[in-house]
Amino acid sequence: MAIYTLADMQAASRRSSSIPRHYHRIAEAAREHHRFSVADAVELKLRLQALNTAVSGATAALHIGRDITNIADIDEAVRLQSSRGTVYVAGSEEFFLVVKTISRPDLIPNVYAQACKAMLQGRPYVNTYHVSDFNKGVDPTFSEIRRLLPDIDRACETDLEGAVARLEAQGKPKVLSR
Repeated sequence: MAIYTLADMQAASRRSSSIPRHYHRIAEAAREHHRFSVADAVELKLRLQALNTAVSGATAALHIGRDITNIADIDEAVRLQSSRGTVYVAGSEEFFLVVKTISRPDLIPNVYAQACKAMLQGRPYVNTYHVSDFNKGVDPTFSEIRRLLPDIDRACETDLEGAVARLEAQGKPKVLSR
């Protein structure tokens, strides 16, 4: 049988000294600082267009029958950074409205590229949940991105959804006929 005093009950409600008193307000302020903007959407749109070019080249090479062992073009497209000056890309506001529903739109090219690289290697993509930056939130999965691909393709004038469909068709096992 445990016996508690009033001092024990008050001590149990104390928080750890390592947790700041206003932690939730600090975390919310950090998220506000990292909020996705239309300027970020411009850079993301340019990266997705470069990624579309790289993935289209890889799927075309697969269609011809060439072996794809070097997927550095896809990695390079993901790392593409726009110029630091002021850039306006037509349709950026519409694109911003499409991708802002995802928790981390800035990671769309990375997640898409990982899924495409897996499919190029004949493996199915696997949705994994990551938190690469606690202040920015949970990283998106490919399934979350995939349902937005038709809208992204319209806004960016790309064919990312078509590239995924071609990669999946290449990777499906063929049924042997007798």
